[in-house]
Amino acid sequence: MPKELTWFETNKDLMDYLRQTYFDDTLSTRPVSFKSVDLTFDVASNNRELVDSLDLLFSVDPVQFSPVSSPSLLFTDKYNKESLVLGGVIPEVETKHVGFIDYESNQAIVFGKSFGLFKSVVVGLASFQLESQNYHPAHASLFEIAGRSIIMTGGHKAGKSTSLFHMIYLAQQQGIQDLKLLTDDWFVINSKGIARSLDDSLSITPDFFQEFPYLNPGLNVKQALSENVKKFYLDPDNVYGPKTKIFSAQPNYLVLLEPVDREELIISPNIKVVSQLLVDATNHMPDGNQDRVHQHINYWNSFLSGVKVLSFDTRHCGNVIENYESLFKTIMGEENV
Repeated sequence: MPKELTWFETNKDLMDYLRQTYFDDTLSTRPVSFKSVDLTFDVASNNRELVDSLDLLFSVDPVQFSPVSSPSLLFTDKYNKESLVLGGVIPEVETKHVGFIDYESNQAIVFGKSFGLFKSVVVGLASFQLESQNYHPAHASLFEIAGRSIIMTGGHKAGKSTSLFHMIYLAQQQGIQDLKLLTDDWFVINSKGIARSLDDSLSITPDFFQEFPYLNPGLNVKQALSENVKKFYLDPDNVYGPKTKIFSAQPNYLVLLEPVDREELIISPNIKVVSQLLVDATNHMPDGNQDRVHQHINYWNSFLSGVKVLSFDTRHCGNVIENYESLFKTIMGEENV
């Protein structure tokens, strides 16, 4: 699974050097609080717009403009990766973005270029800090239809958001009103199988409004399109109605989305392969040591043995709607794999 970000373990001396070299004395800073878990930490950036955008996603206190000695996360989009390589700070890496983590202080510095990456790093660092509370991360969507609590995961461009919208649309077409959404992007899950959201917004690109015209975002889409807005972060309650958004769930299905164009539309995949893919997909979170990685893999192996696991081919031949109807019927118990 291709990575977007490469992490490097570092120490206090290098962290101090990076702060002095790439950050001004005055930063935009906010404490970020997560509604579903007991966690708050400071986030700082030399890009005020990035920090202000956290209002869209998390519970944040008013912005501060003051020197920050030790925020949990420092993020900058003003850098050149080649200068880090030429300066001997990092070796050549394939990823566009790089991050540094000091495991003694649990502090991170990330060099990245987009708000999407910034948001992912915030939830990734939160997941890292929640490991001490025995939570395991998942870069996946999680929603409920008539009591079925469904995880959908897959690699980059596998169709997580598209599949989520198709499934909810089919449920609405059948008159099912019991629809809940935990997240379309990232959650953590504990040893009891209780999942908690770290990002409860819906991320929607403009083309989704054309593909799914039933969406009700509560905004003037034409005006937004004319302003070249690339992505919307919306409250699920504004899109699907009040009480759609939830902050915890106990999943009993997992669907691995695979854009492979194979003969079978839906199959039962190897659980160990799925567990490894789930761990690989959380690359916005600091890597940690191999013992921690194995702990996450072992958790997923155990968890998946107790739920229904399916693999759905998102590039299967035939009619797209009919393919999702088959997946919907399989989950709702009307078809067998």
